[in-house]
Amino acid sequence: MKSQKATRAAVVVAIIACAAIGGYGTMATGFKNGLFESLEKTTGDPLSRHDLYVPGGPQPFKSSYTGIAAVDGLLAILVAFWGAIIDGDRTWNMDASYWYLMAQFCASWCLLSLEGLRKGSKGKAVSWTGTMGLIFQTITYILTVPTYLIIHLFTSPVAKRGGEPVALAAAAAVDPADTVLLPVCTTLAFIVPAVMMSLPSPEFLPASSHYIMIAFWNAFPLWQSLLMWAFKLISPSEKGAKSLTTVPSSVYKFVLTICIVSHLGVLAIAVVPHTIVSDNSPYALALSAILKQVDFSSAFIPASLWNPPTVDPNSVDRIPADWLAPLAIHFFQWDIYSTHVAVVIWAGYLYSVATSVSSGGLGKMTGRVVFWFLVGGPVAVAACLLWERDAVVAVTARKVKKAE
Repeated sequence: MKSQKATRAAVVVAIIACAAIGGYGTMATGFKNGLFESLEKTTGDPLSRHDLYVPGGPQPFKSSYTGIAAVDGLLAILVAFWGAIIDGDRTWNMDASYWYLMAQFCASWCLLSLEGLRKGSKGKAVSWTGTMGLIFQTITYILTVPTYLIIHLFTSPVAKRGGEPVALAAAAAVDPADTVLLPVCTTLAFIVPAVMMSLPSPEFLPASSHYIMIAFWNAFPLWQSLLMWAFKLISPSEKGAKSLTTVPSSVYKFVLTICIVSHLGVLAIAVVPHTIVSDNSPYALALSAILKQVDFSSAFIPASLWNPPTVDPNSVDRIPADWLAPLAIHFFQWDIYSTHVAVVIWAGYLYSVATSVSSGGLGKMTGRVVFWFLVGGPVAVAACLLWERDAVVAVTARKVKKAE
């Protein structure tokens, strides 16, 4: 019991450390490097300012979305933040970072949503993943998700050591309908709006529609929850324990597909030399420019906490189009990377809980963890650990039932 408490305490400390590092790289840095001041200057006061704009974005800027002043003020800042990346003058390496981070963000969100759907989470705060999502869209991923992970460690039956294998399998079980609907609803609520909001404006979308789409995407946790509810209302699932599944493989395959495609895609662009393109056609020249600008460091590694990109918004009357994208990308990188390290630590602990009622442990997974990290990044590692956890729980529970 003491060992269990000590291990869980160490995991909690590690998660808090991730939150502290990420919090500094996002919120603290945002106040120091001019990001937040610039967002406030351009779009932060819709009631008194008439010249609202996103640097490099289409005009006019839309500052009213719901008719509720407090909500619209928050949405204006969020739209301005994402607009800085999407609309500002940026390089191909920033584009590569943006799409990679968005894909990894989507994958980790899907994993957390799955955990909230487990039967052991029902009726507990950890089942409110939609609420958590709306909170992290407001106050950052890194300040919200670690809190959720810590609550999960102390309240979810799947995080408790020493439990009966059959009871652990029952707590980890998921409605099969949810395993089908979750990838579909994640695609409709997160991926489709993310692609739509990233289309160039006004070439593809007029300014108003462009900003509405960014605001709409920011509420993706709400849309996902509503879609899950609506689909299940139309097609209710079977009742009873026999209809449940302990190993939601379809969700893990969906998550790993996102991770692998984004990770290997950006990695290929980063490591392939631009000199390999010898054709002089317009498409070849464009590809050569992408390969020339994107390298491993610029695509995957954020600027240091001690030397972030910085601007002085008070030195100009109007923020230039190329100022804010590097600052917003830096914020996004530390937000996502720090959170995903915490998610991997949490997933590793859950795997160790399952293997404590079986045989083996994290040592058995070392080779797989390294493999999935290389081909899919940290979220792929977390998915691998959770998938293996589910498989171990299911097999152990079946063995116990047969022995009875």
